[in-house]
Amino acid sequence: MIAYEELYRALDGIVDFEKLDIQEIDVVIQNGEKIYSFVTSDEFKKYSHLKYPPLINPDEFHEIIEANKLDSGVLDTLIGIGWVLNIPLPKVDFVMFGSHCSGNTGIDSYLGVQGGHCVYQGHYYLGYDNYKNIFKSILQTKNSEFVYLKILNTLYDNAEKFFSLIPKLPTLCLVRDPISSIRCLLATNRNKYNTINLTTNLESLKDKDRYSSIISCDSQKYPCLDKMPFFINFTHISFHDTELFDLLVNIDSNDLIFVDMQEIVGLKAKKTIQKLSKKLKFKEKIYDDNFYLNRISDYAGLCPLNIYIHPNDLIRKKQGIKDSLDSMQEEGGLLIEITTPYSIGDKQDITSYFFDTLPKDNLIIAAPKDVDINYFQSNFIELFNETKQYLLECVNILIQEKEKVLTKRRSLTENEILEYLKNNNYSKNKLKIILDKHLELIKQEKPNIVESWKYYKEFCKNCKT
Repeated sequence: MIAYEELYRALDGIVDFEKLDIQEIDVVIQNGEKIYSFVTSDEFKKYSHLKYPPLINPDEFHEIIEANKLDSGVLDTLIGIGWVLNIPLPKVDFVMFGSHCSGNTGIDSYLGVQGGHCVYQGHYYLGYDNYKNIFKSILQTKNSEFVYLKILNTLYDNAEKFFSLIPKLPTLCLVRDPISSIRCLLATNRNKYNTINLTTNLESLKDKDRYSSIISCDSQKYPCLDKMPFFINFTHISFHDTELFDLLVNIDSNDLIFVDMQEIVGLKAKKTIQKLSKKLKFKEKIYDDNFYLNRISDYAGLCPLNIYIHPNDLIRKKQGIKDSLDSMQEEGGLLIEITTPYSIGDKQDITSYFFDTLPKDNLIIAAPKDVDINYFQSNFIELFNETKQYLLECVNILIQEKEKVLTKRRSLTENEILEYLKNNNYSKNKLKIILDKHLELIKQEKPNIVESWKYYKEFCKNCKT
């Protein structure tokens, strides 16, 4: 083992030991010889300018990870070591960052049908949790034509280190008129369905309180302007584009590709995907105009609806048992989902096995690609027929619920938001301060996009009066 004096001297100015806990220091000590050999080599010089440079050769470390990725226990240990030793996340094809309610559902759907797989940061607000989740998700990705990392949240802890471990890559930044983003934040229904089974009472799918369930006042069934101060101030999820870009230290403005949400609506989306395929180097799959004219987000908060099909639930249903969760713990079932063509991902479309004609309203039935639906249809005839009837009932309810949701969603307009802000100085002034920082990046790089934002311009005009 290398002498402590030599190791600490070699790492002086590279590692701030005062910020490491005792377990992290032990990781450094245990890997001391490899670390000393690397940080004193010529190879390290290309990383030495970084605040969080890798302490051992990252290529060699990633090879070790790749060789052990099927052993979950070993993999977790290695990723923990990687975090301490500042190993960059595995490379993907590109990064996408921005704020929630800026068209993410739309762009993800279009990229998904092009063969892309999104590794989403998720709602992890601590640096290491994000690192571990993303590292494993990238390693587990398979059968995709390209992979991208989506970052939409800031962090409470170790943000600087986490973002510094995202490598330099082409980077997509999705933007939107912030007043429209607020309307979306207030009006978007959030999925409150868990996986259901054949015993589930389908009345439970109706009239869910889906609005702004991120906060506690869930009794509101309609978009509620009173929640606006929360979303204005909760900049961990929105209105933080400049902050995120500043944290992505390995990415510079030359790496950026900006897309305004207006450019992924209707037939404009077709042209946008064509442009992105060239810039991000993925092979474009051709779809007709009708594919792009459908509304992608109509079923947001309703789909996907996951349904676990198990033979034992057929028995329970005959016995009159309702809302039993027992089959969720039983093996031998089939997990399928009702979703849209834009969200099918790497699953197979099995709609035609169940229905010749279906009032699907842009809905499909999907299952993992390794599911043998022919075997299910031939060997579980009674269960298959019961599933078919159940799916039809679910689809009809989802269509009805979608219409209710859209009516509620459309009941809130940008003009109402502007009027609220005009009459509430706290929210108006606070939002002005937040947006000034949030929009620094886009104003500097693409001022023409900001100039096209009708509602934001009106907001700025109101702030002067």
